[in-house]
Amino acid sequence: MRIGIISASFPPDFGWDGGATRAYELAMGLKAAGHEVEIFALASEIESETIQDGMRVHRVLVDQKLVQLKVVPKTTPNALTIWSSRSALWKACLKAHAERPFDVLDIPNILWDGLLPAIAGLVPVVVRLQQNQSLYDKESIGAKSAFALDSELVNELSNLTLSLAEQIYSPTKQLAESLVSRHPEKVAIICDPLDLDKFTVYGSMALPKDSDRKLVLTGKVRDKAVHKYMCDVIKGVHHQNPDVSFLILAEDITSDDDEHHAQESVKGLLGEHNPVIVTRAYHQLLPELLRSAQYVLVAPGSERIPYSWLEPMACQRALVASSDPGTEPYIRAGEDAILVKPYDVKGSVQAILELSNDRSLRLKISITGCRAIHESHCRLRGMANLEAVYRAAIDNYRTPERAAARAMAMHDFIQRAESLVSSYDKMLYDLLFVESPEFRFRHWVTKFAESNSPAAPIATKMAKLFGVKHTNGRQ
Repeated sequence: MRIGIISASFPPDFGWDGGATRAYELAMGLKAAGHEVEIFALASEIESETIQDGMRVHRVLVDQKLVQLKVVPKTTPNALTIWSSRSALWKACLKAHAERPFDVLDIPNILWDGLLPAIAGLVPVVVRLQQNQSLYDKESIGAKSAFALDSELVNELSNLTLSLAEQIYSPTKQLAESLVSRHPEKVAIICDPLDLDKFTVYGSMALPKDSDRKLVLTGKVRDKAVHKYMCDVIKGVHHQNPDVSFLILAEDITSDDDEHHAQESVKGLLGEHNPVIVTRAYHQLLPELLRSAQYVLVAPGSERIPYSWLEPMACQRALVASSDPGTEPYIRAGEDAILVKPYDVKGSVQAILELSNDRSLRLKISITGCRAIHESHCRLRGMANLEAVYRAAIDNYRTPERAAARAMAMHDFIQRAESLVSSYDKMLYDLLFVESPEFRFRHWVTKFAESNSPAAPIATKMAKLFGVKHTNGRQ
């Protein structure tokens, strides 16, 4: 099959976060299964079309014409950001499809990535659900924008993508039940794929094997809360067991200068005497770095979840992780890994010391975790299941039933668009109220004129005097 993958992030541009790693593992798995794979992603600096690992990768820049608009960024910043970046991806995908049609398009990350292809219906679109739909989450969007329309628009168009997709697959059953309201049982369950030939207990180590008392901590060093948490854990472990050495894998740094700054920052908090090394999470070196330690601590809020859990477990390393929402489908507490409450320094230190002092427990946790990864996350088995999803999408694509379902999805969206228009009206009203002193004056005059207060007659005369004719309809 000729398969297109649309993912805003694809390594190495913008690093190896969870979405980028997922798209990379998907693409490499499909290629290993004998399919022709073409990827469409955003470029960090320069647009390009290259061959990477035997696959054609199109990297495009964000459409700057939309970014430079004056008013829209104030009202719907998230929707504008997504649209301006995805429109460039869609143009590149449409051009490639016109030259050599795809059999299917896979959208492994943000649902918006597949919006226009799903609406156009030129090719079957398959989407994957993810635990943290960061741009498909009302709470996270609402926290960034002052207007409700922004979150409503993002969510409605994301829902439209979901409704128009030919097939949906999910890494867990629980996620399918929470995000798909209609017939979640029809969602295919395909676990996150991992290259188990690369992430294995066998192989070289990046650090010398001078001791088996090494702890790898992985997390975002630029996040103040995570940074402090990791440093406090190091202090606690070092105080109880000075023989333990530490390696911090910084997920959110990409340059030598950032790496040096992070190292100095850690020294400032811990002092020169603490044996701590800070390095970037080089993907090509990750197996060797993980094999260098006997236990791994994944800090809360990791950008690479679930791979920050899966990779050390595949390397047969004892894992300590936070009991964040969404952990249960991947990790059985006390069996595959030790789970602690997020930012619980005392509990984390206790878990690490327990693993350090109890070799039998360490082996039990690491072996059980490794076996679970081989049973559920083998890339070859995952690709075989995904091929079945693709074939079902292709078979259903031109059936009358699917055509009727797509029409119904558009009909439902048009009905819901009425609420979007109401939100648009409220957004404009709120924006004018903030930006225009004259509009605020008219607002308060109208409000008093329509009220039952003693000042109503005076306000009515003022409204006539100043030409306030509209009624705001707000109580």
